[in-house]
Amino acid sequence: MRGLFAGALAGAAALSGSPAVAQLSPQKPTGSILPRDPVAIDPDVVRRMQKVFGACIYARHRKQADLFLRHSEGNEADFEAIGFGSAQIQTRLSLPDCLGRAMTTMQSEVQLSFELSTLRSVLAEEAYLARHSAPLTIAEGATQAVSGRYFFSDNPADAGREVARFTDCVTFQAPVEADRLLRTRPASGEENSASQALVPAMSGCLFEGQEVNLTVPGIRAIVADGLWARSVLGGTAPVPASAQAEPGL
Repeated sequence: MRGLFAGALAGAAALSGSPAVAQLSPQKPTGSILPRDPVAIDPDVVRRMQKVFGACIYARHRKQADLFLRHSEGNEADFEAIGFGSAQIQTRLSLPDCLGRAMTTMQSEVQLSFELSTLRSVLAEEAYLARHSAPLTIAEGATQAVSGRYFFSDNPADAGREVARFTDCVTFQAPVEADRLLRTRPASGEENSASQALVPAMSGCLFEGQEVNLTVPGIRAIVADGLWARSVLGGTAPVPASAQAEPGL
């Protein structure tokens, strides 16, 4: 299951199947005619950049991002339903501008690679947090499985449906712990602790004999998808005004 969530932030905002990498593009240092070799960015820094990147996109293009989330799963999307094609995703979601916003003061030029699944994960997190300032309350009589999800394949045994079953189970069993994880800073001690708190729920959502090997970013992606789906597609109690998040970054 790890590979299903192992996306990356990608390119100067072009979709790619590349592994998760971030690097500084070659540049000429001041007073030198020699290009400087690309410098790999620390993975923890990449994850924090990812957070800023996703928040920027969602703040600027909430309607388009919501459509993208409703009509995508993993690395597949129904772009006809979304209203723009994969070739337009850079401009329609301001990917280059938001990448610039995510750069640190120590970076003069950055290229990031990501898979579609990673873009979906960061937007699901921001969409959920934009709607809620407190954990979800599961509605009385709500089912564990969230209905109305988009699936690229009609095959009941498709891996995407298995992932959805798992994410729905985890967030149904531990909505408070899942919410707490999304409110931590990526690559922080608090994030690690919040991820550990979800281990009992994840273990309880596995079939007998089933095993998963998930990283902390993978766990975060799981709960982002599960909380977004439950929030938007149903299965939660009405949200009081006091628990609705204010719009904006």
